[in-house]
Amino acid sequence: MAGVPGRGWAGVGGVHRPGLVAPAAGSRTTTPPGPRSWPCRSTPLASPITAVRVAGYGVTEIRSRARLNLVKQPVGCWTVVMSLESVPPKYAQLVQTLQRRIEAGDYPPGTLLPSENQLIQEFGVSRPTVVAALRVLREQGWIESQQGKGRFVRGRPALALAEQPRPGHAYLTNPETASPGEVLEAGAQAVPNRVAALLDLPAKSRAFLRRRLVVRDGEPSEIVSFWLPLDLSEGTDLTSADALPDSIRDHLQGRKGLRFDHIIEQITARMPSTDEAKRLGMPKNTPVLDVYAAVRDASGHPLVVVNVLLPADRHELEDAYPIG
Repeated sequence: MAGVPGRGWAGVGGVHRPGLVAPAAGSRTTTPPGPRSWPCRSTPLASPITAVRVAGYGVTEIRSRARLNLVKQPVGCWTVVMSLESVPPKYAQLVQTLQRRIEAGDYPPGTLLPSENQLIQEFGVSRPTVVAALRVLREQGWIESQQGKGRFVRGRPALALAEQPRPGHAYLTNPETASPGEVLEAGAQAVPNRVAALLDLPAKSRAFLRRRLVVRDGEPSEIVSFWLPLDLSEGTDLTSADALPDSIRDHLQGRKGLRFDHIIEQITARMPSTDEAKRLGMPKNTPVLDVYAAVRDASGHPLVVVNVLLPADRHELEDAYPIG
């Protein structure tokens, strides 16, 4: 998907260091230390079971990726926790720069990577920062260490080529105008039990709902719903019948001062309701994938729930993960 308009580049400590590559204009930086995401697309499922998200370990590309953690649920499903922080730490910036140089051919496969001292001198960072960046590159498979010889370039890992944004994160951070469609609902609604639990709201309470039918290639593709507490919808343009020119994330940050920190994303499979099947133009006996992305602040307090409904006959789920 296209890059997300953001808030510019903060650099290292607020100043761009020589050699560290700043993101392109209009892009958004994220902090991705910790577990690494692997591709996961929707797929047809024959019964209402929980689909699986798989995450490996490492750092993803800073400009268009997000930090992930993997949380085991008691019923055997996996939940992805996705960071939405805006400024990457120094070591993550160094990881990105070295990755770009490897991809550009500045450091061809099989060649010796610059030493720790050379990297410290060139980028003006501390030794722990360089060591942390090299460790991430080694764990990801970009480089390998040979005792007594140094670190050699391996090239871009094959699995890294398959990484892609996740549905909940994409719809939270992309402008609505980037996805053609129509607004189906925009107002206060009785909140479903699952959404109430994700928002920490009492059962049978009401919340604000903004729901859109997204169209791709002239055909209905998915239904995207945003649920949030009523007080967070006040003073916003979420009731508009037109697609918003900015993302839901940027809109709520600008109007309400919200600070989004991470996403807990879950996927289940079920049969659609009659109305859902009609709106999506689905054949009989075809299930849907139900993606729930609970967006939280740094303290874990829920702010928004993004729900993406995907017809299973038009999407597939694919996981890639390393073998230990």
